Amino acid sequence: MKFVFENDLPHQRAAIDAALGVFGDATAGSQATFTVAPLEIAGQMELAQKGVGIGNVCSLEGDDWLPHIQAVQQANALEPDTAFGGADFTIEMETGTGKTYVYLRTIIELNRRHGFSKFVIVVPSVAIREGVKKSIEQTREHFASQFDGVKLKNFVYDRGKLGRVREFAIAADIQVMIVTIQSINSANNVFYDPNQEALGDQAAAEWVAKTRPILIVDEPQSVEGGLKGAGRKALAAMNPLAMFKYTATPVNVVHTLYRLDAFDAFQLGLVKRIWVDGASIRDATNSSFVRLIDVEARKGHAPRARIEIHKQFGGGPKPEQVWAHEGDTLEDLSGGRSLYAGLELGHLDAGANTMQLMLPGDIRTMSRGETFGDDTGDSLAAAMIARTIEHHFRTELRNRPLGIKTLSLFFVPSVADYRIYTDEGPRKGPLAEVFEREYRKLAARPEFKTLFVTTPPDAAAAHGGYFSQDKHSVTPFEDKEFSKSTGDDKVEERTFDLIMRDKEKLLDEAVPLRFLFSHSALREGWDNPNVFQICALREMGSERSRRQSIGRGLRLPVDNHGLRRRDEGIARLTVIADTDYATFADELQSELEKETKRPFGRASVEVLAKLYYPVAGANEPQVLGVHEARAVFAGWEEARLVDTLGRVTDAMREAVAAKNVPLPQTLAPEARIAVTALAERLTAKLIHNTESKVLVERREELIASDAFRELWAKVSARTRYRLEFTDDDLIAKAVEYLQKMPDPATARVTWASAELIIARDGVDTKKGTIAASRHIGGFTGPMPDILSELAARTNLPRKIVAQILVQSNRLDWAKANPSAFVELTHKAIALARRDVLTHGITYEKTGKHFEQTLFEPFEADADDLVLVDRGPMTYVRVDSKTIERPIAETLDKAEPVGVFAKLPPDFKIDTPLGHYNPDWAVAAVASRMHLVSESKSDFSTLRYDEEAKIRCGEAHFKALGIEYVKAVSAEEILEALVEG
Repeated sequence: MKFVFENDLPHQRAAIDAALGVFGDATAGSQATFTVAPLEIAGQMELAQKGVGIGNVCSLEGDDWLPHIQAVQQANALEPDTAFGGADFTIEMETGTGKTYVYLRTIIELNRRHGFSKFVIVVPSVAIREGVKKSIEQTREHFASQFDGVKLKNFVYDRGKLGRVREFAIAADIQVMIVTIQSINSANNVFYDPNQEALGDQAAAEWVAKTRPILIVDEPQSVEGGLKGAGRKALAAMNPLAMFKYTATPVNVVHTLYRLDAFDAFQLGLVKRIWVDGASIRDATNSSFVRLIDVEARKGHAPRARIEIHKQFGGGPKPEQVWAHEGDTLEDLSGGRSLYAGLELGHLDAGANTMQLMLPGDIRTMSRGETFGDDTGDSLAAAMIARTIEHHFRTELRNRPLGIKTLSLFFVPSVADYRIYTDEGPRKGPLAEVFEREYRKLAARPEFKTLFVTTPPDAAAAHGGYFSQDKHSVTPFEDKEFSKSTGDDKVEERTFDLIMRDKEKLLDEAVPLRFLFSHSALREGWDNPNVFQICALREMGSERSRRQSIGRGLRLPVDNHGLRRRDEGIARLTVIADTDYATFADELQSELEKETKRPFGRASVEVLAKLYYPVAGANEPQVLGVHEARAVFAGWEEARLVDTLGRVTDAMREAVAAKNVPLPQTLAPEARIAVTALAERLTAKLIHNTESKVLVERREELIASDAFRELWAKVSARTRYRLEFTDDDLIAKAVEYLQKMPDPATARVTWASAELIIARDGVDTKKGTIAASRHIGGFTGPMPDILSELAARTNLPRKIVAQILVQSNRLDWAKANPSAFVELTHKAIALARRDVLTHGITYEKTGKHFEQTLFEPFEADADDLVLVDRGPMTYVRVDSKTIERPIAETLDKAEPVGVFAKLPPDFKIDTPLGHYNPDWAVAAVASRMHLVSESKSDFSTLRYDEEAKIRCGEAHFKALGIEYVKAVSAEEILEALVEG
């Protein structure tokens, strides 16, 4: 099978034209020559004849470039630059859209149009270098058919073959040198050594510099090493005529000529759609789990870390992300969980994204994405591997009849997890063993048996890996720069060739290799069009990692004829993640915001300029462009629909609601629809500002009235409560509840999938399916101090807790899942406490009262207020629009009501379970009847503590001689008022 390359795809043509256009009509057909120093031949003096070298020449100097740069930018809907910063150009192309094809074809067309013949392709790694070599081989026939038999003369720079550099300098045809930045980025490198006999006692760098090469920099963010990095110096040492940097994640940008970012790629259908199958872990909180999410240093503030821990909540411990500073204790951050005792945050380094975790007697330095204390890690990894294989088999059932081979890619936490290198040769690591076990189990399922009709399942042959260590042990010996071995292991040698060099052969159904494992060697630069599943086993934490990892599978798939398949439902990448899909989407959005340096959800000329919209009769969607974008944005600024930072305002919300968003008259109808839709999306997440706040004031005349003073004198009396129970009562009740509890659940993972919707206003999700839970291993760690934890959480003496545990005969449950057992026991004790404390509780008056000053002026959102005439405040604040709002509106108009009040939040009745705040106090207009009401939508579904507090409220108001009403509507309150 050979890949079929499509000629002049619109997005690729635009990227090629951007590089060609920056030169304008300058230098057509011209070349520069220079004298080549003669060589010394053993036993002879210098040769008499002189050689001639050939280099690139360009008539453009300084600001001469700027008009061409601006014209290219304008054509590509980019804001034109106002000053020339050097012939340093960025072509931004999303992973999977064909940037290697683009720059190889650009080389040919630059030669044909301008006569340039010397090019250096600089790459950050051997993996990318191998990919470039392979791409040149794959496209050779295609380009020859397009350009009258033209061929690129390419070679890989090899410090042992410096004579090839001389040939590069003197040859007249198109010369392409491919070089890894590591081979030339140190000052003492042989590349800069002038004592080279093969080069006439000149350094290789001098020969290259004299040719004024055009540099093609692949993944510049990994090549340059920052603004002052060694890589950037190495690029400058080659004295380039111009430098074109191709990347999906630009960093040091001087002039951007073309941008096809993630949003464009998804909107134009140039890459696979992404689905995330995310893991939600349940009942796996038995360890002091810590995951470092991020470290940030804000100006004027101490560094802080975003960490994920298992935090204690009312319903039990749950994973929670919290901010923490140096010196914070994890026991405090976790809500007092004793598992975290002795763990503290040490030094935080925002630059390196690291955090010190202070342990008893030890210090652990954690990098971004790293975890500590995860007792489900191995089991979760096994579950993720099994889930990936299951997705793979389902994809194969769909793809194989279409002639499409399916591949899956795993990124492992460390090389040793998959492959262990020994003196006797590589052997399988634990994850390789897990893979083969899960593969055999799934292959035996009836639904997948049709995949193995002609070829029986072979778990060992189905997977293979490539890691950077392989250059020392399993790489073919003829690649001397890449290998220091003799390549004895022929099996691993063949695996390397399939993954790195023989992509077409890898896509042959007859080749059993389908599952690829790597650590980081395949993360940047490598890809294969038929990767349909990517599983990152705890490896998506570092900056750009999530997007780069996904990028390995974004390229559109090909069938066995080498043709791209854009069919709906086929071009789909599934990412198997160790977090739920919503968290994955949030973290991907954060990465995109950091990389693009453009916050989502804001309007700008740039965002508007790249807005696509369909036009009837056109094959490709149109783009709004800079000119129209400026007009739209200026109109929005003038109408104050956006602020100075591009954030939409409430005025924009009102304009959207009224379908009156101001737009220039010059906009085409289709463009008007697209811009209006963008405005709607931008306002969808707009939060109300303080302009909607209303001041709620006291109604002094009503508060001074006899009716209200009489109501308040009766309702506001304070009380104290009395309890009568014994420890034995509490123990017996707790034992009864604990024995009725279900068995504690074991740790398990549930998979939920969703499609990622990537747009300029954010990364959203479109929910898919939820799979059945899978057990991920029983508890194997050291048993925590259950007795102390329960005593601390219940405020009971250890002796009482111990009696409950012993008498319940449920201690065996703790062995399976200590954390879940603690939660069940805590719940049983809480229920028992509620029963013994609230059944039979009595109240008595203290002689004190709540003050009328509880009715204080306050501000609240207008949507939460009801204007009333019969209350002590001008408005009533309601917590529910379906229950409390209609009650307030009805009581204010009902004839039987004289005055009523929503009791203030500080009107708190003491109960054994905490404070209780009732809802309403009401006085009848024609009698001395007063009542207090609690309003709920359904009293049969209350929480245990809420039900118990209401029971205490009944006892409190009984002591005051006031009727207490539980009501779901105003009619029930009025009925009690009239009957009373």
